[in-house]
Amino acid sequence: MFDDVDLHRYRNIAIGVLAGMYVWSIIDITLGPEASVPPVAMELRPDGFMVVKTFPF
Repeated sequence: MFDDVDLHRYRNIAIGVLAGMYVWSIIDITLGPEASVPPVAMELRPDGFMVVKTFPF
């Protein structure tokens, strides 16, 4: 039913869709209405660091 050519084509299409969604999300994050509020921050600790999410309200 499926041959290798079809599977490679479907894989390439899925990779392209994923890359497009990733680029679109980066554009949305940087230019969206909440662009002035940093969505993720890094908190330094003595034993390393912790990534925290901020919620504006």
